[in-house]
Order: sequence, then C-alpha cells, then structure tokens
Amino acid sequence: MKKTNIKFETLRKGFNFKKAFYVLLIIVIIGSVVIVKGSKANYTYQEIIPFAEGEVHIKKYDFKIMAMYEQTEKNKDNYKEITTMPEGDYVINTTKSGCYKDSNKETKNNNAKLYTNAAGEHVMSKLDKEDKCYLYFDIKLTAKEKILADHTTINKRQSGTFGSVVTESTTGTIYESADESQYDDFGKVYYFAGNPGDNWVKFGQIKSNSNPIWWRIIRINGDGSIRMIYAGTGTNAPDTTGSGTQLSSTSTFYSSNSGNAYVGYMSGTSGSTSYAEEHQNTTPSKIKGVIDEWYNANLTDEATYLSDDAGFCGDRSSSTSSSGPAAKEGGYGKTVTYYGAYVRVANKKDPTFKCTYASNDLYTTDKAREGNRVLQYPIGLITADEVVFAGGVYNTTNEDFYLYTNKYYWTMSPSDFNSVGRANVFYVDSNGNLNSDYPSISYGVRPVINLKADVSFTGNGTTTSPYEVS
Repeated sequence: MKKTNIKFETLRKGFNFKKAFYVLLIIVIIGSVVIVKGSKANYTYQEIIPFAEGEVHIKKYDFKIMAMYEQTEKNKDNYKEITTMPEGDYVINTTKSGCYKDSNKETKNNNAKLYTNAAGEHVMSKLDKEDKCYLYFDIKLTAKEKILADHTTINKRQSGTFGSVVTESTTGTIYESADESQYDDFGKVYYFAGNPGDNWVKFGQIKSNSNPIWWRIIRINGDGSIRMIYAGTGTNAPDTTGSGTQLSSTSTFYSSNSGNAYVGYMSGTSGSTSYAEEHQNTTPSKIKGVIDEWYNANLTDEATYLSDDAGFCGDRSSSTSSSGPAAKEGGYGKTVTYYGAYVRVANKKDPTFKCTYASNDLYTTDKAREGNRVLQYPIGLITADEVVFAGGVYNTTNEDFYLYTNKYYWTMSPSDFNSVGRANVFYVDSNGNLNSDYPSISYGVRPVINLKADVSFTGNGTTTSPYEVS
C-alpha cells in the first residue's frame, strides 16, 4: 500500500521586494518544497509566490485539520474518525469535505478546493489563514463503479423497442443490456441513451494549445472499460452542436466507392472474386489515417490509460439478402451485398454490441488478447449499432439525443453495396438521422477510445464537474 500525500497549495498575495527576494532565494536553494512529517502522513507544503501587491504571509501552522474521516464500505455513507491519513486507494470526498472560519462550521470558505489529483495526492488549495478543515476520504471506485453509483436508475430496452427514438432527459439514468444478444464480446454492457447531462469526461489535451479534450461516454463495456466519443476541446465545456464537436478536418473513407472492399475501416483487394481477399486488413482507409495522425499528435502521453482489448467493430458479416441472415455471402467485387449492420438497424431494428467476426473485424492493437490486432493506436469510430442503442433510428430525425450535433459525421459500420454499383457506409446526419452514403463523400470525424477498466474517476459527469481520470 502506498502512503498518500497532502499538498497544500496556499497563496497570500503580496509584494515586498526585499522579502520576495529572500523567499525566492530560499526556494531556489531548497527546491521550493518543505516536507513536514506528522504521524504516518506526509504533508507537502508548497508556497506560490506571485508578483502582486502586498506581502507574503504564510506559515504552516495557519491551517488546521480539525478532523478526518474514512469511509468504511464502498458506496455507503458510513465513516469512522481517524487520526492519520488513510493509506492506499482513497480519494477526498469533494462534497462532504470543507474548510471553515470557525469550529461551528457556520462560515465556509467556498473558494477552498479539496480534491485528489491524478497523481494520488490529496490537494488543498485556495485556503485562508486560520481555516479549519474537515476531510472525508472515500474508498476509490473504478470508473465503472463510480458511474453506476452516480446513476441509480437502470433501465432496459428489450429487443423490438429500437424502432423508436429516445429523446427524453436521462440524467441519472443508465441502460443495461437486456439479454445476452445485447452483450458485447466480454459480457453485460451498460450504455447511455437519450439526452443525459452527466456522461461528460475531460481527458487528455491538445498538445498545440494545452486545451483539455472533452468526451461523452457511450457505454461501459462488458470488461469494465469505458467507451467514449470525442466531443470537442476547451477550458469550458464545448458546444453540443456545430463543427467544434468533431475534428477540424473532415474525411472520406476512400477515394472510390466502386467495390465491396471500400466499406471497411481497412480493406483488401478490390474487384476480387473472394470475400476473404476483399476484406483483408492490408490497406488502411483514409479516415483511419486522419484518426491515427490526430492520436499521435495528442494522445500518446495518455496511452497508459487506454484499453487495447476493447477494440472497435467494423462488422463486415454479409448477405445477398437485406433480411440476412448475416454470413460470409456476397461481399466481393460488385456483388449486391447487405452488411450485418444494415440487416440489424435498417431492416430488423435490433442492434447488437457483439462483433460477428471479431477475429477479422474487431480492430485492436497488437497488444490485445483478441481481435485482428492490426491497429497502430487504440482508437477508432462509433458503430451504427451504438447510435441506435443511444436513441437514434435509421432514416429518422432525432435532434434530442446526445449524439446529435447538427453536423454530418461517419460511423465505422459498413452498410451495403447497392444495385447501381456503389458502396455505402453508415453516418449520422445534421438532423440526427442514421443513414448511409458513399465512402468517397467527406464527412466529420469523431474519434472513439476505451479507457481501461482499472482507471478511477473523480467528478460527477456534468459539464461543471466532468468525470476525470484519477
């Protein structure tokens, strides 16, 4: 068990040239950090010296921890008083903890920030002199446990109910896969649908300007990892509509749409006489190149938090009939073909989280235990099935679910190769319709990633307190 730290980030504004000089000189000599050891806990005392008017007045004994409490059971409002900081995986409860001007807790310092950062340090910042602080420590939850604890209403959508859009506000609500036909390749899935206000995540940053990257949670995968779709950047929560919800560059899938090969996230030999040759993973699509380039520029430092196993399904199960069943029938040359997602979401209105031919169509990196292991980076796109689970319906307007952005953007699900000799891939349009179009058309790009199952979250998923990896 590792020993946790408290970091005091305190500030008294002031400027006195003589004192500031000596303070800065001392900081240079000792590295600006003084460790004060108390019982079993380490308290890190950090002074921040600004150039402002006034004088610096900070003493380590100005701040008083009046009491500390440790949660005794996950997700329970039961605490015991403690005299030393908890060791191991604990986080400050930001709602219960607080600092006050008096021991009666009548005058609260609303500017004080008490939280546990990504390094596992318990941080106390923006304190006032003589503040009396009460700290509550919760047992750290996995991201899955945290999301389910925050969403106490769990609904199910049975097969046969996916022909209707979901538009209602679903804050505090999450959906559970109703039966095994809706599980993914790892197990039971929990997913968001409708218009939730609490599936926001802030994770990573744009390297060129240090702006944080915002995401919306699509679902908790069967293995406990968290699937998220790109939703914009910025210090404040991004807009839910407009070009800011997608990457700055639009993209085609391929420059051609004249063969069955061009429906895939990667492709084989176009014009062949074999399904296997047509749908190898030897040639990357153009949109894959755009996504990989963006990942390489912005998310390589966050790779340790990302799952290699969860993958991204570009299902190319195929049939020469629009009603299926999905099989390796057709799918080559210019044979009229209906791919698995078309049969499920356009015809039967019965989506799935499973990937029919995972060994070929579940896109994973070479570190994964399953899938095709052809990706360089653990990043992909949303599927047409996931759009339907979220509340969309094929060829039906829905401007009131969280995947609506008033813009066109691609999914990674093949649709069909039609009778006029054109391939089609599913996309979401500016009215929230799920539809399909030629892969040679240029639409928006919204990357999707999977956080590992063992990451933990702080926050509550709202735009004012988004989930963040800790």
